[in-house]
Amino acid sequence: MKQKLSYACSFFFVCIFILPVFAKSDREKLNDWETGIFIAGYNDQAFEKISAIKAAGFDCLQLSLPANTKPPMTDEQKIAWLKKFRAACKTIDLDIEYVHIPFSGRHDISQRDDAKREAFCVEVIRLMDWNKYIDADIFVIHPSAEPIANEQRPERIRNCIASLKRLNAEAKKRDIRLAVENLPRTCLCNTSAEANMIIAQAGPDMRLCFDTNHLLKETPEQFLANFKGKIAAIHVSDYDYIDEKHWIPYQGKCDWNSIVKELLRHGYDEVFMFESSRLNDGTVAPWSQIIGTWQRMKKEYK
Repeated sequence: MKQKLSYACSFFFVCIFILPVFAKSDREKLNDWETGIFIAGYNDQAFEKISAIKAAGFDCLQLSLPANTKPPMTDEQKIAWLKKFRAACKTIDLDIEYVHIPFSGRHDISQRDDAKREAFCVEVIRLMDWNKYIDADIFVIHPSAEPIANEQRPERIRNCIASLKRLNAEAKKRDIRLAVENLPRTCLCNTSAEANMIIAQAGPDMRLCFDTNHLLKETPEQFLANFKGKIAAIHVSDYDYIDEKHWIPYQGKCDWNSIVKELLRHGYDEVFMFESSRLNDGTVAPWSQIIGTWQRMKKEYK
C-alpha cells in the first residue's frame, strides 16, 4: 500500500510541477502552425504564382479545382497538369496540403436527383484516385449548393449525410482526410447545430473545414465553441457579418484573437490556410500583406 501511495504521489508531483515546465505556451504553439494560401487549379497562371507565394513565406497550398475549365479539358489533360504542378511545387518545397473539390449546382452531394448525385459522388472518388499525383492530406467538400427551400431541407440533409458516409469511407481507403465545410445563407451546415448534426451522423471520424467568413447566424467564435476535436482544416478570410466577402483579415469584423484562442482551445495545430486575396475596397492584396496578417495575429495574441 505504501509503495502504491508513493507511486501515486510521484505521478501527482510530475503532473503538477514537472510537465507544465515542458508544456508549450499558446504563442509557441502558434509558431508551429504552417501557413497556406489557396490557388486555382488547371491554369498556367498557377505556375507563375507559386514562386512568389513561397518567397512571401507560405509553407503550403490549397489547390482549388474548378467546376469547369475554359477551354474544356480531358481527364488526361487534367492529370498531366496535376503532375506538372506538383513537380513545380516540390522544386521550391511548397506542399499541396488541401484539395478543394469542385462545387456548383451540378457538383452537389445533397441534390435531389439520385442519378446526378451518384454521378457527382463517382466524380469525387475519381478525384481522390488522382491524389496519387498530388499527395494532399485533406480534401474539402461542400455539403450542398443553394438555394434550399425549407420544405426540402430534411431531404437534402439526408442526402448529404448518405453521400458523406460513402465518400469518407472512400477517402480513408486512400489515406485522405475528408472535411465538410460550413457554408452561409440557405446552404447546409449554415449553423453550428446543423453542422454538428450532419458531421455526427456522417460518422465518428467525419471532420469539419471551418470557414471563418461563412457564419451569418452566429459569430465565428460562437460557432467554433461546439467543435472540439472535429476541426481538420480552416479557411481564413474576413467579412462584414452580413454576407461572405473573403477579404483578408483585419478588413472586416472578425475578432481574430478570439478565433485563434478558440482554435487553440480545441487543440487545432495544423495549417492556417488563407482563402482570401482582396481588401474591402476590392483591390488585390500582395502575398506579403496577406501573410503579414498572420504575423500580426501572433504578435497581438492575448
